[in-house]
Amino acid sequence: MVIASDLVVVDCAPVRGMNGEFFLWQQQVRKALQGLRYVGRGYLAKPTSPPPTFQEAMLVLYNDSRFSKFIASRAWQQAGLDNRAERELLKLQQQLDAFDEPDVDGELDANPAWQIILLQVKVVTALLF
Repeated sequence: MVIASDLVVVDCAPVRGMNGEFFLWQQQVRKALQGLRYVGRGYLAKPTSPPPTFQEAMLVLYNDSRFSKFIASRAWQQAGLDNRAERELLKLQQQLDAFDEPDVDGELDANPAWQIILLQVKVVTALLF
């Protein structure tokens, strides 16, 4: 079992030929996506580190890591990713854009659309190293 405080982005060196700035941006996006797994799952968090709310997680993803800009600017290419990564990123973005914010974060575990999003998050984070 993984808990929110165990969420760590591994510090790894960029792949040869990869622009370092884009690699760091890629890692910010990856970390923000990983945080989505803990939304509405207070039972996984330690008392000192509550999980993010849905709104907090979306702010980190779209504002802090600039997820949409990462996709639109094709920064994923500069980070050394291929066309499959683009397809999967776009698919996730469409799923998130179509998802209605829940009234209560605790309802997310029972929401089939959210479960599909979490599966897509796994696919995308695996592609982001």
